[in-house]
Amino acid sequence: MTLKFGQVIESGSEYEKNVRSLPDRPKHLNPPQPQFMASPQIPQSQPPPQTSTTELKAVPRQPITIENLRVWWQTANHLGKPEPYKERIAEIASQFKATGQLSPQAMEAMQKDTVNRIAQIAHKIVSTLGQQQPDGSTRVQGKIYDITFNAHQKDWAIAHKNGDVILDVKSQQVQINKVTPKILQDFESVNNKLDEVLAKDRMQGIQR
Repeated sequence: MTLKFGQVIESGSEYEKNVRSLPDRPKHLNPPQPQFMASPQIPQSQPPPQTSTTELKAVPRQPITIENLRVWWQTANHLGKPEPYKERIAEIASQFKATGQLSPQAMEAMQKDTVNRIAQIAHKIVSTLGQQQPDGSTRVQGKIYDITFNAHQKDWAIAHKNGDVILDVKSQQVQINKVTPKILQDFESVNNKLDEVLAKDRMQGIQR
C-alpha cells in the first residue's frame, strides 16, 4: 500500500477533514430489482476467488467520477480492508476532487477491489441459490446474469444474458470484460435482497 499510494494518514482529524470535504451522497436510492430469485439453501461451497494484480486481464478504462471513489471506499469496507487502507482511499478521493487525476496504481487497486467484491457476492449467491449441474458444477440463472462455479476445478464464470462474459476464472487466471460500476451496483442490490430473504427465513424458523 505505501509503495503504491504513499504514506497512510495517521491523524484521525485529518481523515475526518478529508471525508467532510467530499460532497454529500444521496441518502435514499432506488436500487434496481434483484436479478436472482429462489428459495435459500444452506451454503456449501468453496471460498470466492481472490484476484491479484498480475492476474487481471482485459480491464477496460472507464471515466472516473468522485462517486466511483465513494463506492470504492464502501467496497473496501465490505471486503474487510483495514482502516489505513480505507483512509488512504479517502485521501485519494480528496486529491481527485482537487486535481481530477487518478494514478494508474489507484485505478488498478480500485479495479481489483471491485472484481473481488463481485466475486464475493457471486460466491454467496451460488452457495445459497445454486443448482447442481450434471457436470458437477453449480449454476444460478438470473434475469440478467448467470453464474457458474465448479468447486473441483475452482473455476468461475459470470456472464450477462446477452452473451458477454463479465468475469472468467480458469486455472487461477482471471479474465475481466466490461466490469462497470453498474454491474457492481446490480450485484450489491442482489446481495441486499438476498440478506432480506435469509433474515426473513431465519425469523420464520425461530417462530415455528
